[in-house]
Amino acid sequence: MRLNESEIAIVGLGLMGGSLAMRLQPRVRRLVAVDTDPQTLQLAHENGVGDVLTNDLQRGLRNADAVVLATPVGAILQILGELPDMRPDGCLVLDIGSTKRQIVAAMELLPEVFAAVGMHPLCGKETSGLKAASPELYEGQPLAICRTRRSTAAALTFVEEVALALGARPYEIDAALHDATVAATSHLPYIAATALMAVGQHSTASDSGGWELSASGFRDMTRLASSDPKMMLDIIQSNADEVAGSLRSYIESLEMIASWIRTAQTDELASWLRTSQDEHQRYVSEKWEGSNGL
Repeated sequence: MRLNESEIAIVGLGLMGGSLAMRLQPRVRRLVAVDTDPQTLQLAHENGVGDVLTNDLQRGLRNADAVVLATPVGAILQILGELPDMRPDGCLVLDIGSTKRQIVAAMELLPEVFAAVGMHPLCGKETSGLKAASPELYEGQPLAICRTRRSTAAALTFVEEVALALGARPYEIDAALHDATVAATSHLPYIAATALMAVGQHSTASDSGGWELSASGFRDMTRLASSDPKMMLDIIQSNADEVAGSLRSYIESLEMIASWIRTAQTDELASWLRTSQDEHQRYVSEKWEGSNGL
């Protein structure tokens, strides 16, 4: 099955699913967009997103060669459980959920008539919804690929075509390692941003004019706090153990730094700050200046 010969059904027209639909629509035989929100479907209609639009999941999946689940993780898991009844003849199932262990496990419970591959494009924004979608969202960004026991050679070849069509950089990774990594590099930063926002709010509670003293550093550090809380709660719940572990490590680091400050251990603090500076510069150089890593 080739991408340009396929009917693709994308379930969920938020930021990620909407961007996927915009990018793939000119590159497939037919693109069916499924969403339960009437306003989202109206916006999709007005902007020509999807060759067919429907709020009926079973109708949307009826003739699809490949289905891409672009809903929150909880909804992806629910749909995976319903797929055998909706498509007893099977199809290729992909997803772009933010965590992978639960999804991969659910995919592996699908009957053998299905093929399935887990994906996660690492290119979100703090804004959400179809109104924020863009066909360029995936361009040059990592696309994590997680094999399952239902990942046939043909399915993996199809995913490579999808990655090429998106302009993304495919990166194969084990689902457990993926979830541990994004807990530290994506989910923890969101929690840290919300906590920093709360500290700032507390410090200015007696005088709202205190915000006048906040500069771009505070704005940049708290940017993720404006992410959709419902979406982030779903992500955190689906990766709770890894998020909790990363949060414990972060708290331990903060407590150590606080101890050095309280006890005026300037040498230890200075060494920590220099090491962090070096690590960040190496990270920027490797991740953003030529590396193809996750």
